Amino acid sequence: MMRRLGLVLGLSIAVVGCSKANASKEMPPADPSAAAPVSSLLKAAAKEDSPAAASGLTASGSTHAVNEAALSAKATGVLVKLSVAEGDRVKKGQVLFRVDSRGAGLAVSQAKVGVSSAKVSLQQAKEDLDRKEGLAKSGATTEAALTASRLNYENAKLAVKRAQVALSDAYRGAGDTVVRSPIAGVIASKNANEGESVMANGAPVLLVQDISELEIRARLPESALRTVHVGSQATARFRSIDKSVPVSVKRISPSVDQRTRTIEVICALSNPDELYKAGMLVELDFGIRGEESAPTGEPAKATPGAAKPDKKPTGAAPVAPGKSGGK
Repeated sequence: MMRRLGLVLGLSIAVVGCSKANASKEMPPADPSAAAPVSSLLKAAAKEDSPAAASGLTASGSTHAVNEAALSAKATGVLVKLSVAEGDRVKKGQVLFRVDSRGAGLAVSQAKVGVSSAKVSLQQAKEDLDRKEGLAKSGATTEAALTASRLNYENAKLAVKRAQVALSDAYRGAGDTVVRSPIAGVIASKNANEGESVMANGAPVLLVQDISELEIRARLPESALRTVHVGSQATARFRSIDKSVPVSVKRISPSVDQRTRTIEVICALSNPDELYKAGMLVELDFGIRGEESAPTGEPAKATPGAAKPDKKPTGAAPVAPGKSGGK
C-alpha cells in the first residue's frame, strides 16, 4: 500500500514539473525596454498638462454691427404701409413704413382753425385799441379803458403765437406717422406686418444694420489683461465659411464681470464686401503662448550641429613642452 501511494505522489510531482517547464517555454522572457520607466511617464504627463504646452490664448465671440437702428412707430395707430422686407437694402432717408394718419390729419385741421380764430381776435383787439387811442386824444375815454384795450391786444398776440405752436405740434404729429431710415444699410429683421396695431415708442418694427463695419466681441479671463491691450493683434476664424482674417483690438471694457471674472474685448473688422454677417460665431486666437523652459535637474539638450565646448582638465596646471612632470 505504501508503495502504491509513493508511486502516485511521484507521478503527480513529475506532471507538475513538466507543466511548469512547458509554461516557461511558451512565455517569452520579459523585455526590460518594452515598458517605459515610471519617471518618464510622469514627466510626459506633466508636460502635457503644463501651461507651456497649451495652445495660444483663444476665445469665442460673435460679430455685431457698428451702426444699427431699431425703429419703432412714433405714433399709435394701425400699420397701413410697410415698404420693405428682410434683406432689402435701404438708403438714408428712405420711407420704410407708415401708420394710419387720420387722427393726425384731424389734429392739423383743428390747429389751423385755432390759428385763424386767434388772428381774427387779434384784428378785433387792434381795431379796438386804435379806436380807444383816438378817443383818448380828444379826452372822450378814460385812461383805464385805454389800458384795458392795450392789455387785450397783447393777450390777442400771445393767443396767435400759442395757436401757431399748436399747429406746429400737429404737423409734427402728422410727420410721425411716416418713419424713414436714419442710416443706409440692410433690413435685418421685420417684427410687424401691415394691418397690425403699433404703439408710439413701443416694440421695434424694423431693425436696420450697416454691416460694412463690424465689431467682434468676446470675453477673456481677467488674467489676459497682462498680455492683451488696445492694438493687440489676433486671428479671427469663421469656421462656418472657412475663413480667417487678421484683426486688432479696438477697445477693452473698462470693468470686469464680477460673476464670471472675465472682461470683454472688442476687435474691429472691416467688411466692405459684406462677406461677414452680424451675429456670426467667431474664434479669436491671440497667439500668446507660455514660455517653455527645461525641467529642473535635467541638462539642456544640445542643438544638432552646434559647436561643442573644449574640455579642459580642471585642477591640473598645463605642462610645458619638453619638460617632464617627474623629478
